[in-house]
Amino acid sequence: MIYHGSVATSFIEVRARDTRVAGERAEGVVTVSRNGLGTVLRFRGIDFIGGQCMNAADGRPLVVFQAFCGGSGCQDLANWGVIDPALLRVLMVPTDGNRQAAQTLLGGALRALKMISVEREANRQGVALF
Repeated sequence: MIYHGSVATSFIEVRARDTRVAGERAEGVVTVSRNGLGTVLRFRGIDFIGGQCMNAADGRPLVVFQAFCGGSGCQDLANWGVIDPALLRVLMVPTDGNRQAAQTLLGGALRALKMISVEREANRQGVALF
């Protein structure tokens, strides 16, 4: 997923590579760049990643994303990450307990994000995860 905003460009993607170490075969990557500078976050051991550009409660643009596992014990309603594209500052990293903080920052209910299946995308790139 690529987002071109007035402040920055954001990429949310899965990078896969063929390696003997199963846990290193795929990672979800969030990149926000502006004027030749960038912030990059990498996530391994997740099953889904996705995001979009949204406005904070105070109106400033933000890159909002989720990265989480897909098991029955996974917190798919939490695990929110937020990057300020103007400052390239990470305001929130995905954790199991940050749903309330994300709601406060974004000013209310959290919208469902378009998610990428890490396994499906790795398979599309020719890398079997299991």
